[in-house]
Amino acid sequence: MPTEPLYALPPYTRVESIAFEDVPFDPSHPSDGRQCVICGCATSHLDHL
Repeated sequence: MPTEPLYALPPYTRVESIAFEDVPFDPSHPSDGRQCVICGCATSHLDHL
């Protein structure tokens, strides 16, 4: 098992937030108040694409 962190993007890759015309993406404020079924966290948000 690797002991170093794994990165999905190469260093210095330009990253842009996901945004749709009809529903803007705002990761800092989940609007619907749902909680994670695994850990119960209500401060993060996951969108399934």
